[in-house]
Amino acid sequence: MLRLCKEYRVTQLRFDRMQAEQMMTQNLARKGIRSDEFIFSTASTNRLARTLGTALRDRAIELPDDRSSNSN
Repeated sequence: MLRLCKEYRVTQLRFDRMQAEQMMTQNLARKGIRSDEFIFSTASTNRLARTLGTALRDRAIELPDDRSSNSN
């Protein structure tokens, strides 16, 4: 996770308590990555989906190439 945060210049990370180990978030904090719990509910999931859909439609985000699919 730390490698990805550095690669994508992430300074703040949201996590799902069911998926993140407490030690991981403490280790990231020591390295300067702030992490906050995100509560997944019906409303928050819908908000995420709408925001992502809008960003994709508006070409406001760029997805990295999937290196594993480039081996034809």
